[in-house]
Formats: sequence, C-alpha cells, structure tokens
Amino acid sequence: MVRFNKNNTTLKSFARSSKGNVAIVFAFLVPIISVMVAGGLELSNGATARNALQATLDSAVLAAARSGSLDDASLTAAGQRFVDANRSSVLRDEEVSVSITSEGELGDLTIRGEASMRLPGMFSAVVGREYTVIEATSEVRAIEDPQLQIALVLDVTGSMSGSKISTLRRASRDLVNYIRDRVDAPIGVVPFAQYVNVGVENGDEDGIIEPMVEEEGRGRGRRRRGERGTARMVPDPDWEGCVGSPSDPYNRRDDPVNGAMPGLSDVDCPSTPLLRLTLNRSAVLDRIDDLGASGWTYIPAGLQWGWRVLSDTAPFAESPSFLEEPDDNMLQVLVLMTDGDNTRSQRDESPYHDSTAPGRADAYTQQMCDAISDDGVLIYTVAFEISNSRTRNMLRDCASEESMYFNANSNSELSAAFEAIARDVVALYISH
Repeated sequence: MVRFNKNNTTLKSFARSSKGNVAIVFAFLVPIISVMVAGGLELSNGATARNALQATLDSAVLAAARSGSLDDASLTAAGQRFVDANRSSVLRDEEVSVSITSEGELGDLTIRGEASMRLPGMFSAVVGREYTVIEATSEVRAIEDPQLQIALVLDVTGSMSGSKISTLRRASRDLVNYIRDRVDAPIGVVPFAQYVNVGVENGDEDGIIEPMVEEEGRGRGRRRRGERGTARMVPDPDWEGCVGSPSDPYNRRDDPVNGAMPGLSDVDCPSTPLLRLTLNRSAVLDRIDDLGASGWTYIPAGLQWGWRVLSDTAPFAESPSFLEEPDDNMLQVLVLMTDGDNTRSQRDESPYHDSTAPGRADAYTQQMCDAISDDGVLIYTVAFEISNSRTRNMLRDCASEESMYFNANSNSELSAAFEAIARDVVALYISH
C-alpha cells in the first residue's frame, strides 16, 4: 500500500511537473485569448459603427431628396456633403463613401443611397486584413404634390410653468406662421399632461365614450324613473372633456371600434382642449395662446391623440377631407415636445393613468411611436431640459430619423429647435 505524506518526494515531483504544465498551457492560451478579446471588441466597434453609418446615411438620403436634384451625380454630391458635415463621433476619423441614385419619374421617384467605410482594427490585422468594410443602404420615395398635415403634441405639465410655457407658446406660434406663410397646411394642436382634453363638444363622436349618469327629475342631474322604476342615463354634466385609455392592446392602436376612448369626469386634465385639423390659422394660434401648465406626465396620452387627429378613422376622420382629390397623397407630420419623464402610467385593465410604472409607460411610448411611424407619419421629437438619458434616448428612438430629434437645454434652444423643424417640414414638402 502506498502512503502519501508531506515528505513524499513523489508528490513533490508531481507538483513541480503540474506547475510546468500549467505554465506551458497558459503560454499557449494567451495569444488565443488575446485574439478572441480583440475579435470581440472589433465586433462591438463594428456594430456601433454600422448603426452610426446607417443613421447618417438615412439622413443624407433625405437631405439629397430635399436638394431638388434629380441626376445621380448631384444627388451623390448632396449626400456626401451632408455626411462630411454631420459625422457622428464614431465616424469622425474614418473616410465614408456615399453613392445616391434615383429611379422612376418625378412624382413617383425612389432615391437610393449606399455608404461604406473602412474600419481598422486589431483583429483584422491578426487575420491578415488591415480593416473591415462596413456598409449601409437606405431609400426614400418622393411622391407628387402631397397634402401636408401637422399635429403639434405639446407637453403642458406643471413643470412647464413660468418662462417655459411662454417660450413654448412663442416657438409654436413661430412654427405655425412659418409653415402657413409657405404651405396651405391644416394643423392640429394636442396639449397633454396625465390626460388629454378632447373637448366636451366632441363627446358624441364615434370612438369617444362620453361618461353617463342617471337623470334625475325633469332636468339633467335629476332622476326620472320609467315604467319599471329604472333610471334613464344621460351625459354627465360635470364632464369637462377628459379621456382615459382603452385596455391593452388597443391603447396603442388606431382602432375606434375596439379602442374607443372612455371619458372620465373625476380626473384633472389640461384646461385647454385639443384642436382638430383646421386651415384656420387664427384658431390654431388662439389655441396655442391658451396653453397653460399643470399636471403630471403621460406621453402615450399625447401620442394617442396626435395620431387620431391625423387619422382617417373616427373620432376625427377629417384628414382626407383636406385633399383636393380622394387619391391625392398626404405628407403627415407629428411634432412631439416634452420636458420630462413619464411620471404616470395606465393602471392595469383600467382607463385611468394614475399608476406609477415608468417602465411600462416608456414601453408604451416606444410601441406607439413605432405604430405611428408604420402608419406613414413622420415624427419629430424635442426633449426640453431633460436630464434623464433614458428618456432622451427614448425620444431619439421615437423620431423618424436621428436628425429629427432635438435636445433643447434652454428656452433659446427650444425656439431654435422649433424653427429648425419648421424649415425642415417646408423643405420636405417642397422636395416631395
């Protein structure tokens, strides 16, 4: 029987041997691990660069489309100028090649862009390449003589009080006047906070469920019993136009049948009701002048009604009525401005927005942004003095293009953002 003890020379010999084996194995693995780490870093850098290149190309193709040029050389030159002037920090030091071409005729024109860049990296050098080629593609379709329609979805929560709401009124007025001086476009206004006020006069529209109460006596508010002693239901005289949300998933859809909006009489909402699409410039400016600031923030409420103002379905189905011909094209734009995080959310299986689950509200916001974009609406977003990077990123992702997101850190920057949006909307309209 063999016994091992601390003085056993066989055991010591084995230990010395195993240490040598470990050292040999480690020396063998170091270059492999290094290559794997370098490869992983390069894959990560490549994904970041690819996303940055895609976002830049998307904006460059739009810029080329707005340039008014039709030949490929001019389109490519316009796109290259945009890329060179608007590189993100990821693309700052790399050479980006752009090619933009057009196909079709004026009125139904498709503009396609391709971009490529060489991304140097450690792993590429290890495997015998000096760089990795990153590529992106993008396209836009320019349609003839669209009817421009705009919904201004404006945060009027309590944090907007003071100089901020005054600046918002002024910036919104300037945007409306700039656009209407150049384009005969209908505009709607949707003030939002925790809820939206749709206006008592719209309570009988399809897609809005006006709250009801028992009628009493001969007049409203007094019970009048029928032959079987039942009370007749009548519209609630205390309803001020506030609406909640339908249940999931219809709270994120444009579905007036399954997603009718329930009126609520026992909540606080903006005193200024929304304004449906109208060509009456004075009515738009007057509604903007009436904006006040109070309440908490639930961004999906504003998006719901901004979308429905532009929709061709109930309760506000008038967007097609502004077309000269039924088959004319529409260019619809939604401008979302907010100065804060989602501080309220919809309660489970309830029309009320009185829960405090910001993660759910943020998810609803992004899902609604995606649905509105899928419906063909272009979205501009403005983050006004927002310190939370999560909310800023959400608004950036909500915008149709990264160039259509604005981060305004002061009153003057808010005015500049609205001015830039006004110019861009008009340029986009003219280019189409």
